[in-house]
Amino acid sequence: MKRIFPALLCCLSLLVAAARPGLAQTVTRTAPADGDNLETWLLVVGPGPAIYSWWGHIGLVLIDTVSGREYFYDYGNFNFNGDNFIGNFAMGRLWFLMLRFPLQPYVDHALDSGRSVRMHRLDLPAAQKQAMREKLEWNYRPENRVYLYDHFDDNCATRIRDIIDNLVDGQLHAALAEPSDLSLRQLARQYADHEAAGGWVVDFLLSGKVDRPMERWDELFVPEYLEKAVLGLSYRDESGVLRPLVSESRTLFTSTTFADGGENSRLRYLVTVFLVILGLILPAGLLLVFKRHGWFDFYRALLLVLAAIPGSVLFFMMTFSDHDSTHGNWNILLASPLLLLIVPLTLWRHRRRARQDPAVRRRADRLALWFSAGLVGLGLLALLLGWLPAFRQGNAAMALNFLLPYGLFLWADWRRYRKAPTPTTVDQLIA
Repeated sequence: MKRIFPALLCCLSLLVAAARPGLAQTVTRTAPADGDNLETWLLVVGPGPAIYSWWGHIGLVLIDTVSGREYFYDYGNFNFNGDNFIGNFAMGRLWFLMLRFPLQPYVDHALDSGRSVRMHRLDLPAAQKQAMREKLEWNYRPENRVYLYDHFDDNCATRIRDIIDNLVDGQLHAALAEPSDLSLRQLARQYADHEAAGGWVVDFLLSGKVDRPMERWDELFVPEYLEKAVLGLSYRDESGVLRPLVSESRTLFTSTTFADGGENSRLRYLVTVFLVILGLILPAGLLLVFKRHGWFDFYRALLLVLAAIPGSVLFFMMTFSDHDSTHGNWNILLASPLLLLIVPLTLWRHRRRARQDPAVRRRADRLALWFSAGLVGLGLLALLLGWLPAFRQGNAAMALNFLLPYGLFLWADWRRYRKAPTPTTVDQLIA
């Protein structure tokens, strides 16, 4: 369970992230507050429109009831000021910042964005509240605020999870130390399926490492799952009294624009992707029906070049980057830079000599047939490997996305090869 989505996030959301208010804001230091004068809250922000916000957001709020200061402590900020930010981001080295913001402007920004906002008051003894303040303020120091982000293992939610668990002496982890019914891939899908294109890319880039069994504790990289776990926890304090962790909940806004995770239909996503795939291969089928084989070949080349784009991204992430959640990804058998071989093959197949010389034409048709057979064979291999327990990867739907057009290409090449003129003279064979 390693870093995921960095290249996708970098391409689709950096400009949006840069617009988040307060990232460059300097907040003056405050005098320590006594634990008896502190209120500790969990602030949960629902999913938003930008890809980095699909999984929602979470942070801790400290309110000093004497001074009236209210601060939101946020572990989910891009470190734009770091050295070689773009290069590190692309290579999977995601340096994030823990920052502190005045509470109300942050809440107003979330509300203006149309995102759900909920707050839960944490019922902690004064000593634990003071310990939380000290931990958060220590993390807020310039020398401590930067950390190496990991979408599954070390993000804005897991940092909050670990702080809360430490304050209740590990009772949160103990309550969730049982097998989960979900995988990391399924959790990622819950919050990405509403966007067919982005969800498809996320699913394509994830390897089998996110399909392994895990504990419910591991689900808490998702803010909403951490929220549910905190709401459901009762813990024993230092005096042995069993007390609910949450004593008060407030719903500031419930979004009607952005659905929370789990409300997005997996079936709707699959149907959408299927219709897109069908729409892409329908022109190829029509070209075959009307025997426009030349146009078919060039249209197929276009589709395979497009498929080579995510394949090339995956190849780079698997081979050269620290994106560990892409390593060992069987989807590389479905789409890779090798698909670009269709370009010289198509050009060679349609050169003048290949059109005029039956022997050359037959060799070109045979090579095209082998190429299509190879695509289908690799697709079936990816499907088989993803099914085997030793190489498990939840890529069945992804494999079918590619096998459908690859199967059409193989059928078309087989028919053309069978009907291609067979050379009948020695000269033709030599040619």
